[in-house]
Amino acid sequence: MSAGTGIPGTDLPPRLRRLIERERRRLGHATAVLNCLMVAAMYDERIDASAVAKVACSLVSKAIDKLDSVELLRAVEGKSTQTLP
Repeated sequence: MSAGTGIPGTDLPPRLRRLIERERRRLGHATAVLNCLMVAAMYDERIDASAVAKVACSLVSKAIDKLDSVELLRAVEGKSTQTLP
């Protein structure tokens, strides 16, 4: 928590905050994919659950990689390894 404002996360460097928010969105997308899979599996046995789960796994894996301590340090230092979609 920031000592000045009392709002959590406001004391983070802007690049780090952007990276974290981008990865939170990616994890939100993975959650949406998994929720769709859950609903589809309840009502349609013909769905290819493995293909849908693969998409969710890919989204989560990318977020995990970007939230790695080395990546976070690079974000703080302003060194970008690659741009994210």
